[in-house]
Amino acid sequence: MPRRLKPKIDNESIETFIKTTGASAKVAEFYLKQYPDISDAINAFFDSPIDLTNTKPSKKKTQQKRNTQSAQIIKDTFNKYQVNGVLRDDGLSSFLKELGMSEDGYINYVLSYAGNTKSFAIFKEDNIEAIIKKIPFTGKYSEDVKEFYEETIPKEYHRFLMFVHSQLKAMIYELNKENNCLEKITEKELNKSFCTSQEGRVELIDMVNDVLNDILPDSMSNSPVNRLFWDFVKTVKKRLSVTKDEFSFIVDFLKEFPTVSSMKLSQEQIDEKLYLPQLYQDFLEYINKPQDKENH
Repeated sequence: MPRRLKPKIDNESIETFIKTTGASAKVAEFYLKQYPDISDAINAFFDSPIDLTNTKPSKKKTQQKRNTQSAQIIKDTFNKYQVNGVLRDDGLSSFLKELGMSEDGYINYVLSYAGNTKSFAIFKEDNIEAIIKKIPFTGKYSEDVKEFYEETIPKEYHRFLMFVHSQLKAMIYELNKENNCLEKITEKELNKSFCTSQEGRVELIDMVNDVLNDILPDSMSNSPVNRLFWDFVKTVKKRLSVTKDEFSFIVDFLKEFPTVSSMKLSQEQIDEKLYLPQLYQDFLEYINKPQDKENH
């Protein structure tokens, strides 16, 4: 009868258990604690192997724990830098820096959208709560927002761009009010005023390229079609702004017409595109008129 090994939970016993059973070190330790010697432990393993999923937390539970911890860290960081319940300007910069997020690019637009803020990059407690509910945070905050930007925003581009447009109009109104460039024009009238320029006044058309560079993928923001369209709006139409619908349609237009050559259409083909906002139809007509190219 072979000599039975002494019950020791040491590296040698664990290695023997693993080599014999093919199980993990954690399972080896579990059985070696339950039985008087390693032979019994090995036999017990083959008689009734434990459910390995019960020896470690499930991925779902681990993720839930991370989400809860991350949410609390975000709330604590908000409380650290808010002033009178509001996070903005230098406080927002410190908030983002502490969580490892950049102030540049899409970050503030995505956070404002997720938090449904009334004003761009100005957050209150309810906005932070909304952000936490909408973006699954794991503790890698910059990567979490990037994943939301790359996976969720493309499914909601139209709604996202309409939101950004509203934020820009409010921002422009406040900037012009501070610069005393509004005179007697109300915000409602400003939204309708596309062609009345005024020295020193900030207009949406002046900001649109920088904004789209921040919020759209490079393939779209750097597209020649995108550049030609906004040049057309500014120099041919002499528009200082665009409507919410016109602004939010740019992604759909760039998807349908990714290159300049793809816009080569007959007038009949253009007329059939009734779903296009009139501004985009006018642009297609302009592109397809040979006499207009000389001035472009």
